[in-house]
Amino acid sequence: LNMILHALIGGIGTLLGPIIGAAVMVTLTKVVLGKLLNIHILITGILVISIVLLVPSGFIGTVKNIIAHRSRMTQEINEKKQDKYSDRE
Repeated sequence: LNMILHALIGGIGTLLGPIIGAAVMVTLTKVVLGKLLNIHILITGILVISIVLLVPSGFIGTVKNIIAHRSRMTQEINEKKQDKYSDRE
């Protein structure tokens, strides 16, 4: 179950995703929730549901999507600038 959780959090289909997911969960469970052992499973469940609903591709997939979106936007801006300068000539 933990391996599936790590893959979901980090991103399925990548090598780095489950590693990041494991790091996040180990840090969360050992450091943050160590003193809150009674509600540990509840908080973990809320985290999993939130990630599945809000970030279905995991952290890695979301970062890739953001980078791709920014590069597309930058390319569109550069194309508009080129069109603007070529119209002046």
